[in-house]
Formats: sequence, C-alpha cells, structure tokens
Amino acid sequence: PASEEFEVLDIMVEDAVDYRWDEYGHRIEVDIMYDSALTAIEPVFTLSEFATISPTGPQDFSGTTGITYTVTAQSGAKGTLDWRVIIENTAASMEAYVTSVTHADLVDQAWADTNIVLYFADGTDLTDIQPTFTVSWAATIADTTQGYDFTAGPVTYTVTAQDGVTMMEYLVS
Repeated sequence: PASEEFEVLDIMVEDAVDYRWDEYGHRIEVDIMYDSALTAIEPVFTLSEFATISPTGPQDFSGTTGITYTVTAQSGAKGTLDWRVIIENTAASMEAYVTSVTHADLVDQAWADTNIVLYFADGTDLTDIQPTFTVSWAATIADTTQGYDFTAGPVTYTVTAQDGVTMMEYLVS
C-alpha cells in the first residue's frame, strides 16, 4: 500500500545561521548570513518516506513574506499539508572581541579591557612571538600570520566585526 505520511522532518538552507519552527502553524523561519543573496535559494527538505514537495528548485525569497510549500503523501488519501517558509538575512554581527589567546610557551595572562599582558615561560625567545587568537563569531583579526618582537614594546592587534565597520584595537604586551 502507498504511504499516507506527509511530514516535513528537516530543512537545510545554505548559509543558514538559525532556524525557527512553528509545528502548529506550519511555518519555518530561516535566517541566513547577512550578505547572502535571497534569490535562487533551494531549501533541502527531509520528508516522510515517499512524500513529495512542491514547488521544487531554486526560489526567490527576496521581497516576499515567504514561499508556501505543499507536502503530499504518496497515497494522496490523507491530502496535503502546506508549510510557509520564510528566509531572511540576519543582521551582521557587531562583535569585535578577542576571547582567548594561546601560545605553546604561554604560562599566564592578565586582561584589562583591551589591554592584554602575556607571561611566557623562562627562556622563551620574545623576539618572534606569534600568539593564536580566538575572536568573536565571524570577526577577523589583522596580521597574526607573522611573529612579533615583544621586546620592542606592546603590539597592537585590530579585530574587525562581521559588519566591517566595528573595530577594536587590543594592546598586547
């Protein structure tokens, strides 16, 4: 006998950062990266075995209140179920923080706002130090690919948030 199941079990969208499901209202909201195009998005659905969904293929989610997808059971006997899928760009992150610093010879560190003091093991060559930084989600830190001479004084590292505008300078010594 043909299957009578027609459930949406999962959805995947490229560049998605958050999913919100309303099972009772048959609504799925998806936030994608702030700079991702809303045109030609093709959600990948996981459905009940043998169920089908329509429309298929890439859809234009720009300037819409969503696309209605119809899920149909193989048998068609139980009917269909409509799901409203809304895909929007999320706001760009404005966080530009260093969250941790590591180095093989690092034994301690002291933080005061954007000033970081690193303490290294005795005998560490401080003329070519290349610490590893962890920064806020989607932020970047400039110029950490080379070592610096920390005997010459503090080094300034600039962290740029995802929005490309928000920046914080960290003075590391």
